[in-house]
Amino acid sequence: MVALAALSFAAAAGVAVADGAPGASLASACQLDFQLFCPDLDPESARAAVEVCLEANLDALTEECRAVIDPASVPRPVAPPADPLAEACRDDFQRLCGHEADRMAFARCVRTQQARLSAACRAALDAAAAGAGSGPP
Repeated sequence: MVALAALSFAAAAGVAVADGAPGASLASACQLDFQLFCPDLDPESARAAVEVCLEANLDALTEECRAVIDPASVPRPVAPPADPLAEACRDDFQRLCGHEADRMAFARCVRTQQARLSAACRAALDAAAAGAGSGPP
């Protein structure tokens, strides 16, 4: 019965699932949402009726279905802010201390190579040290 409903839903969504038609993602992404939120809607209904029903329940739909119905409603992952120290010092650290295997040896290497670090890296290290001292007691 579920397989029949799935095929009916695909047809209602105006989808030829096998050939990858443009609406294929609606049928595959929203099949369970359709069954849950539109049980009174005939699976043979027009695509517009299916979309109206799903849009009426937009806040409750799965993220996958919302992404198809209203892509703007799905939050996009936000990249973490760049680490200024890593950005400024990556090349210097690799060039001068990349051979060190453990963290303690790496930290000692950075201290001993401080005079050879770029100005940008030294400034980032100074800013990080100043920020570390300004935290809560």
